[in-house]
Amino acid sequence: MEIESQNAWVHGYSYEDRPADEVASDWIGENLDIVAGWLEGVEAVRALYQ
Repeated sequence: MEIESQNAWVHGYSYEDRPADEVASDWIGENLDIVAGWLEGVEAVRALYQ
C-alpha cells in the first residue's frame, strides 16, 4: 500500500471527521483496478460468522 493512500485515509477520518468505512468505500470506488489486483486468484469468500 502506497504511503500517499495511507495518508489520504488518515486525513479523511482524522481531519475531515468522516467515518472510516466511508473513507475506505470512497477509496475502493476510485481504485477498482488496485482492488482487482488484490483479489486476483481469489475464488471464494469465507463467511466470518456462520
